[in-house]
Amino acid sequence: MKKVIIGIVAKNNFENSIRPNTFIRSELKQAIFDNNAIAIGILPTNVKKVFANNSDYISLSQKEKEDLITQLNLCDGIIL
Repeated sequence: MKKVIIGIVAKNNFENSIRPNTFIRSELKQAIFDNNAIAIGILPTNVKKVFANNSDYISLSQKEKEDLITQLNLCDGIIL
């Protein structure tokens, strides 16, 4: 039987660091492993915020978008 692959969206932490640390909570990974599934990290790119019309969003290059779609297509489910 094929194991289910669950993607976990990782989070950058920029506090007290020149370079961001990327985090995935251990409890989340363990819950996936305990349920006989495979966990993979969906890692953020070098984040560049773009400000427009009093709101901000993340701007990705075409290559970054393609890489993200490839990662997402590997997953049977995703945890945000």
